[in-house]
Amino acid sequence: MAMKKMRREGHLDDLEVSDEINACSIMVDVDVDGKNEEWLVMFKNETHNHPTEIEPFGGAATCLGGAIRDPLSGRSYVYQAMRVTGAADPRLPISQTMEGKLPQRKIVTKSAHGYSSYGNQIGLATGLVREIYHPNYVAKRMEIGAVIAAAPKKNVFVKPLIQAIILYYLVAAQDVMVVAVRQAHLRSIQQNQSTHVVQKCKKVIRQPNEKYSDYLEMKP
Repeated sequence: MAMKKMRREGHLDDLEVSDEINACSIMVDVDVDGKNEEWLVMFKNETHNHPTEIEPFGGAATCLGGAIRDPLSGRSYVYQAMRVTGAADPRLPISQTMEGKLPQRKIVTKSAHGYSSYGNQIGLATGLVREIYHPNYVAKRMEIGAVIAAAPKKNVFVKPLIQAIILYYLVAAQDVMVVAVRQAHLRSIQQNQSTHVVQKCKKVIRQPNEKYSDYLEMKP
């Protein structure tokens, strides 16, 4: 909301305006081997407070992963990351752990391993790691991962032809699904009809043959 207000007031002239809102993008001039080029610099942050509190390793790992994902979808390269977290005192004994929650020491250590594991595997350096310790974080952990990315503006575009191809395949996929649903419906009808015929035959077999009904009723 603040960015929208600042843009209306004319304070964000360098902001890239796009239908894609995966990351905040600004336009900057970059000196590339003595040649001036227009680049997009993208900022993205992800918060995984609750996921990290209940599953520290995976929560922190996917926090960084989610932050990386969005600039990548904007055709940019992620260069640097930052991690800012908040926890209660991890030195407290396990006996003082709040009911229904993991010990703070476990959350702190396992989340650090998860974040670093993801960053190391994808090859992203984290220049700032800052953890804040405060008693209020015992109720809700803070887990923030942020990244900065960049790409030449000329590399970020969407051609109408590409949009048409995507639309074509979406329509084709929809047609395939409709055909599949119709075939499944027809198979269901055929199965129901077969069941009805079998039940009818069983009913006929159980009934006595009218031709020999009198004979069956005769006493020896």
